[in-house]
Amino acid sequence: MTMRTKDADDIIARGQTWGVEADGEFGSNGPMGYGSFLAATKVGENVDLFAGGTYRKADDYKDGNGD
Repeated sequence: MTMRTKDADDIIARGQTWGVEADGEFGSNGPMGYGSFLAATKVGENVDLFAGGTYRKADDYKDGNGD
């Protein structure tokens, strides 16, 4: 398996100078959820600013018996 980190070009659409990406998910068993937000801008020919954050919360999983 190969993984790589995101960079500003993953967030900024071609021809634009800035971009944002948001994602989230919620699950009822637990409950659990997460949200993430990434933002990037090009401030020069060789300079990009990139910031992001993620929040995740999960409670105990419950089986079919409620345990």
